[in-house]
Amino acid sequence: MLVRVWRRPDFDEMARSFAQLGRLPEGPTSEIDLSELMRQLLASDLPDSVTGTLHTPDAPLFVHGHLEALTRAFRNLLGNAVEALSERADSRIDVTITQGDGFVDIAIADNGPGVPPEHHGQIWFPDFTTKKRGTGLGLALVRQTVQAHGGSVELMAREGGACFIVRLPAGRRESM
Repeated sequence: MLVRVWRRPDFDEMARSFAQLGRLPEGPTSEIDLSELMRQLLASDLPDSVTGTLHTPDAPLFVHGHLEALTRAFRNLLGNAVEALSERADSRIDVTITQGDGFVDIAIADNGPGVPPEHHGQIWFPDFTTKKRGTGLGLALVRQTVQAHGGSVELMAREGGACFIVRLPAGRRESM
């Protein structure tokens, strides 16, 4: 029997995150199939109480980058969404991946309480948190990682939850 256990990062993970703040990813880059990455994260990182849906074109969408760093960034966004949904009976996270104008957009939307408008400009700064146990590093690291990959991340204002849009330059799969 397969049992999935969802956990927020522990103190060791937070210490590693703090140490990474201000650093660009190191090591070789590769072509990353975002559809496959998000499919894996939705399967591994969402508790059974949250329904995850992936909307993606039939063809794989690739970006060129650091797999570990991008995985950590998307895992953080999904973890924040799961945490925001903790009180809902109909918890849902929808991930939509689209491509256009040389970029791949990854929208991560939940049906939680959303981010209060007065916090929209502050959430990207280190040490800002509204959580009792938060460090305020998660979204700062997400932003840093995405920018290091030539992309951007933004919070879209909407009713009925939060929606974060990550925009990364589209990669090309080299023929093998």
